[in-house]
Amino acid sequence: MTGGVLIIEDDFIQADDLKHRFAKLGAGADVISTEAEFCKRLCSDDFPSYSLAVVDMMLRWTDPSPTMEPPPREILEDGSYVAGLRCCRKLKARGVRCIIFTALSPRSIPLREGDEFEIIHKGGDGYVSLSQAVLVIRGR
Repeated sequence: MTGGVLIIEDDFIQADDLKHRFAKLGAGADVISTEAEFCKRLCSDDFPSYSLAVVDMMLRWTDPSPTMEPPPREILEDGSYVAGLRCCRKLKARGVRCIIFTALSPRSIPLREGDEFEIIHKGGDGYVSLSQAVLVIRGR
């Protein structure tokens, strides 16, 4: 999908809800549910060009299962609660605008110098804020 929205969210109900909301705004969206899946797709030759990504901050490395792939050492050292930031940084390097959609307090997100991501709190008016941010980014 060129110019569409990438949703990186490990809660399937929330991901489906976001995808539906984007469809109502006229924006097609793809969903990735784990950091491992994101890394594999990002390295593939056919990774689409997205204009926007909405990323869950506390993303899982992989889906829990008996055959679950263990995360690489650098993931463990960096911490599991910054998976969304790792994804955002890789997307930003490709020119994709990122919104972190999280239940965490924005002040608790360990941003580094150069991290320029919009942070929207899940809950309250989070969906309204997200919809407004998408419309602004899409130039409507």
